[in-house]
Amino acid sequence: MNRLFSSLLFAISGVTVLYLLSIYIQPIPINISEVQNFDEREVRVEGEIIDISVTDQNYQVIKIKGVGKDSSSTTIFSEECLNVSYGDIIRVCGRVERYKGLWEIVASPDKITILNHSNPQSVPLWKLSLDIDQYKDRNINIAGSFIKISENKIRLYDKNKEYSIQVVVSPSQIVDIDSNSCICVNGRVFYNKQSFSYYVLADQVMRCD
Repeated sequence: MNRLFSSLLFAISGVTVLYLLSIYIQPIPINISEVQNFDEREVRVEGEIIDISVTDQNYQVIKIKGVGKDSSSTTIFSEECLNVSYGDIIRVCGRVERYKGLWEIVASPDKITILNHSNPQSVPLWKLSLDIDQYKDRNINIAGSFIKISENKIRLYDKNKEYSIQVVVSPSQIVDIDSNSCICVNGRVFYNKQSFSYYVLADQVMRCD
């Protein structure tokens, strides 16, 4: 009887410990503004993508800002590149770390979930050229023929070559597309303060002829 009671007590204790441990290791839901308070802890945050870049080692760095009243921002580090776009709302579960004096969340690709895809607005090149100020920092969809300027820059023209804009692309996005082909570009409009000019940073480039 005592042996049975001891075994039962041991089993209950084991289950209790596992339950408490599972609670502890579950990502903690926090606001982005609270990231610095959870150093080396597993957290869960949600935010809107405001910047995307890829390192020389092909790691992806995503900057997100809070949604709603939380206007803070933080960086997400992923060892693999994900198919995400500016304006997407994502949920991230990862570990808070400090890198070069800045806070970031290190997350594996399977812990980054897209909650809401942004829908880029289709804009004719003539309208973009005439009213480009109103499209700054917005996601757009544009189409036209292109001429390659450098390995990662093209100039996109309308069919009459009256209007154009520079587009920054990944070389792999246009490797199989010939110059002067018609392409569709999903991307975000930015302003270059050094050259005093606007450009589009491409998320996706597709042949559309």
